[in-house]
This record gives sequence, structure tokens and C-alpha cells, in this order.
Amino acid sequence: MQRQLPNIVFVVVDTLRADKLDAQRNGVPIMPQLSEFSRSACRFDACMTQEVWTLPSVTSLFSSLYPEVHGIRYSTDPNAIWRSDRDKPTRNRVSSRIPLATAVLKKAGYSMLAVQTNSHLRTGMGLDRDFDEYKYMWAALGETVTTEAIQLAGSAKPPYFLYCHYFDPHSVYVEHPDFFHKYGTPPTIDDQDRRLISNFVDYYIDHFYSHLRLSKDRKYAEISPAGREHVRYLYDVECAYVDFHVAQLIQVLDHISGGENIVVVTSDHGEELWDHGALGHGKTAYSELVNVPLLLRMPGLGPTRSKDPIQLIDVMPTLLDYLHIESPSEWQGISALPRLTDVGRSSNGLPAFTSVGGTQAFTGLNTLCVVTDYAKLVIDNSSGVEQLFDIIADPGERHNLAQSRTDLRDKLRSLVLAHSRENEKHSNFGMELETAPADPEMVQELRALGYVGTSPAKP
Repeated sequence: MQRQLPNIVFVVVDTLRADKLDAQRNGVPIMPQLSEFSRSACRFDACMTQEVWTLPSVTSLFSSLYPEVHGIRYSTDPNAIWRSDRDKPTRNRVSSRIPLATAVLKKAGYSMLAVQTNSHLRTGMGLDRDFDEYKYMWAALGETVTTEAIQLAGSAKPPYFLYCHYFDPHSVYVEHPDFFHKYGTPPTIDDQDRRLISNFVDYYIDHFYSHLRLSKDRKYAEISPAGREHVRYLYDVECAYVDFHVAQLIQVLDHISGGENIVVVTSDHGEELWDHGALGHGKTAYSELVNVPLLLRMPGLGPTRSKDPIQLIDVMPTLLDYLHIESPSEWQGISALPRLTDVGRSSNGLPAFTSVGGTQAFTGLNTLCVVTDYAKLVIDNSSGVEQLFDIIADPGERHNLAQSRTDLRDKLRSLVLAHSRENEKHSNFGMELETAPADPEMVQELRALGYVGTSPAKP
């Protein structure tokens, strides 16, 4: 008799920092529902994304390949999607040569369903190709995503794989009435901060160009310390809002199926909120961007909590391993299932890697990062600067030890060099990318979120 495969509820919360799961504001938990859910799941506290913005990160998640190998970094004509004077900007899409987890699951008998909210992952970008239903709703609120997802699951033939991409913690922020005063009175701001925050996209683009030294002049004043705290408050409100609606999704689908669903909750990247002076994402490799939550609830396993490094590219190999489905030989991720089934077993010191190439080629960003269970090295190839952190003693990554711990720096640098060489040996490395037109609707969506604007003036 054929084994009955369980349903899979696969949640990606865009722009969700790992440190928000257990965080509080004014003594009030920010994400109480998912924090409680994590106690019944396999929780990984040191999960790293492989890139710090959506398109390459989610491609890595579903392909189990590093960005250097799958090649999806930015548009083919990098400036085309940023400049309003180009008639036909193009975009890269995931190559049909890359074996995605969705194809493997579909072949195994899964009904493939998705509710997508991010413009970078809209229909036609390649990640949608194996889905039976791929419902794209640009920047839809979490409540809508949950409602649509439940309807899709309710009409699907089991077993189903349901991918829900929640967008709420991504700016621009919404002041949800039921959550806005959850933490008491929001931080007070003056009129200038109010104008800057209400014009957040233009402010962010201005900040982005200035931070990367792509523009010599600032168009806008800096948001004050009080205004920055107000922005952090708005972000926390969005985290509370999405926490509620993701929990609703899990609870309703558990009720319908009897609670035997596999559930995965993670994020594509975090968010900088001036922790190290920057705002947004796509620029640096600090923990607020690189570390993402990862919760796996698989019937018969856990609950467990691991502090060993794990990568987003390991998620799909772990899932297929649990299902007794063979992973494609091209994949670079490693199943974490042995760690979950053998209590006390560690990752054996396996490092995790991240790269930062920016959302567009003109940024000039070229950063590589390696994390072990005790240290982190960030190599900025564009500036030559190296940063070494003791992540046990200095989890906030404030004290650069690159000059005082040269032995450790050199050891981690050798890991990065070996990693780059392994990527270059991969059969997909350097393959020709597939392209598609970026239609006007997509360009407008990206412009509304700050990804599209005029080219920066050179300093």
C-alpha cells in the first residue's frame, strides 16, 4: 500500500528578523503566537539566509543552491529596472535547468499551491513553474493571505504543498488598528520626522544611495533618534500582525487535517533598523539581516532547539529526507534530519555562508561571510575591509577582532576561499541566465517599494 504523504504548510515571512520571535516591547511579547508554536517544533536559532534580499534568497531556498551557482542576483540590464528612461527593462528568471524542490514534490504526488505577495517572485519569474495554483497578490495584507491560503488548501486534492509568502514586515508599514496600541503609546515624533516617515520610500532611496556612497548629496534630513524608534515601533506592529495571521493559518489547517501537517516557518532575510547605521536590506551581512527564524514541525520529531549554524539551502534537503524522497544530486544543501533524530548530535562544526551582491549591479557590493558556531568573518571585497566577530561574547557584532585575532581570521578566510572554489566547480556555475521582460505593472510595484527609481548621481 502506498504511503500517505502529509500536507506541507510552508510559510515565508518577508523581512522578519530572527530576534523578534522572543522579543518584547514595553514588557509585551511581539510575536507570542509563533514563539509558543516554536515550543512544539524544531527551532534553529542560528539559521542564515544565503543573500540579504528576496529574489536570490528565495531562489536559494527552493533550489538548494548558493546564489553564486544559481546566478539570480539582479536584472540582466541592471540599470534598466531602476531608470525611468528605459522602455523595455528585463529581469532574470530561474533557469529551467535548475531542479527546484517544487518539481520534486510535484513528482512525488503533491498538489502545489502558493499565495505570493512579493513582486520579485511574481508569475513568470521561474519559481512558479511547478505550481498548480500560484495566486499572486501584490503586497496583500496577512489577513488576506491567510484567507486565500485556507481556501486554496480546502479545495486541493491532498497531499498538498502550500507556500504562503507574507509581506507585512516589509516597508511601507501599515498602522493596523487592532495592533497599533498593543505596546502602549507609540513614540512621539515631531513634524519633520512625521513628513519623512510618511514619505518613507523616497527617504529610503536617499538613505540607500548615501549609505553606499552612490550619491554625494542628501535630499532629505536624517530621521531623529525619536523618529527611528517610531519606525522600529511600526516594524514591531507589523511583526505582531503577521504573527497573529500566520498562527491562524496553522491552527485552521491543523483543525481541518487533524494536526498532522508538516509546518515550516522562515524568512528570506531580516531588516536593518539602524543597528549598525543602515536601514532596510540588501547591503550588509550583519546578524539583523543574515539571521532568520527557522521553525520545522514534523510529526514524530521534536520539539528541539539548536544553536548550531544552518542555512536556508538546508531546508528542502531536510524536508525531503524526512519524507524519504531523494534530493537532486546538484543541490548544495545538507539535510539537518540526523541532528533532529539523534539527540545531542551537532552539525559537526559545519559553517554557513552568505553573500551580499546588492539589489543592482551598480551598487558595487561584493561581500562574503562565513559563520561557525563561535565566530563570524565578513569580507568586503569591494573595499578590502574584513570584520571578525566573536558571536558568543559579542552577539551584537560591535567589536571587530580582525586585527587582534589574525589566526582565527585566517582560518575563517580559508573557509571562504574553499567555499568559493567549490561553487566555481559546480555544473551550474556561470550558466547562461534566462530572461523575461519586466512589464510596466511590475516596475510600478517595485517603484512603490523603493526598488525602482532614477539612477543615482555619482559622487
